[in-house]
Amino acid sequence: MRPGQAKRPPSAIRYCDRRDAVRTACLAITQLVIATQSLVYAQSPAPPITDVAFTPDGNAIVAVSQSGLQIYRWPSLDLQRTVLDLRGTVEVDASNLHCVAFSSDGSHVAIGGGEPSQSGSVEIFPWPLSSEAQTTEAKFSRSQRLTGHDDSVRAIVWLGPTSIASASLDRTIIRWDLAGDPHRQQTLRGHSRSIHALAAFDVTSKSNPQASTSVSKTVRTGLISGGDDRSIRVWELMPEAGSSPLRRTLHQHTAAINDLATRANGNGLPMVASASADRSIRFWQPTIGRMVRYVRLPAVPLVVAWLDDKHLVTGCDDGQVRLIDTVNVQVIETLPVLEGWVYSLAVSAKQDNDPRTSIVVGGSGGQLRSLDFTIPEKLAR
Repeated sequence: MRPGQAKRPPSAIRYCDRRDAVRTACLAITQLVIATQSLVYAQSPAPPITDVAFTPDGNAIVAVSQSGLQIYRWPSLDLQRTVLDLRGTVEVDASNLHCVAFSSDGSHVAIGGGEPSQSGSVEIFPWPLSSEAQTTEAKFSRSQRLTGHDDSVRAIVWLGPTSIASASLDRTIIRWDLAGDPHRQQTLRGHSRSIHALAAFDVTSKSNPQASTSVSKTVRTGLISGGDDRSIRVWELMPEAGSSPLRRTLHQHTAAINDLATRANGNGLPMVASASADRSIRFWQPTIGRMVRYVRLPAVPLVVAWLDDKHLVTGCDDGQVRLIDTVNVQVIETLPVLEGWVYSLAVSAKQDNDPRTSIVVGGSGGQLRSLDFTIPEKLAR
C-alpha cells in the first residue's frame, strides 16, 4: 500500500489488542464471480495495516503496522504471534513500519519503515524467524539493518536473493547489495517529491523482441517508481557502473501514484499497472515507455495486484475491492469489504487444479479480510 503521505491518518494512534473473532460469510456475487469472505476484527481504534504478504509456504500471513509485524494463520486469520513488538519486545530501528516483502528464494523477509522526516531503514531477517537451521544456512546468517534514507521507507522490492531496492519519502531509491561491504550499491535520484511505489521487471525477458543476443547475456533488471510528483520513472540497473540508470519518465497521471504492480508470466513485453489518486489505473510497457490502456474508477485505488495475466484486483479508499478485466479495461465486480480504506493487499499463489484465487486485504482500522475468487472460464480466456 502506497497512498499519498498527506492523506494518511495521524501517527498518534492508541494501541490495542486484537480480538480473535473470525466471521465467515459466503456471497454469490452475480453469475460472474463467486467470492468467499472472512473478516478478523480489531478492537477500535487500531493502527492501519500498511502492508501484508503471504509467507513462502503459503500457510500464514505477515502484516505490518505501527504495532510491529504480526503473523496470522491462513486461511483462518487467527493471530499466531507478534514477531516484532515495537513497544519493546524486540529492538528495531523503525517505530513506523510501512512495507514487507520476502526474498525470491523465501529465505529472508525485509521490513521497511522509519521516523518521519528523520530517517528511513530496511531490516532483513532470516526466514522462518524461529528456525535455527534456516539461520545457519542463510546467505547472510544474522539480521541486517540498512540505513541511509533521510525519511521513512515506503516501498521495497527484492531484485535477487541478496539484492534489494528501497524507495523513500526522501525522494530517493537505494539499491542494496546484502552480500557486499558496504551494502549500499547505488542511489537513484530523479523524483521531485516523495516516492510511494516501486516495482521490478525483467528487461531481458525472452519475450522482449528488442533484446539482442549479446545484450540478453547481461543481467539487466528494471525498476519502475512513482509518487507524489505524479510521474512514473523507469530505471535500468546494470551490474557495471556507467551512464545514468534513468531511462524514461512517464507523465500521463494527473495525481500522486499510490501503487505499482508487475504482471507475472505474461506474454509479450513486461507489463506494469499503476494506481493513482486521479482514480485511474494505467497499464504500461516500461521497456518501450508506452501506455497501453487505462481504466477509470469511482474511487481512488490505493493498492493493486495481478490475479493472473488478464485480471487485476484493486483496493480503494471507499473500502471496496474491485476486480478488473485488463484486456477490456472494465470493472467486472465490486465487493464492499471494509469500513475505511483498503490499505494493503496480497494474492496467494494458486494451487494446482484449484480454480480459486485467494487474496487478503488490510484496512485502516486494523482489519484483515480474506476473499476467494473463482473466475469462470469464459472470463479467464
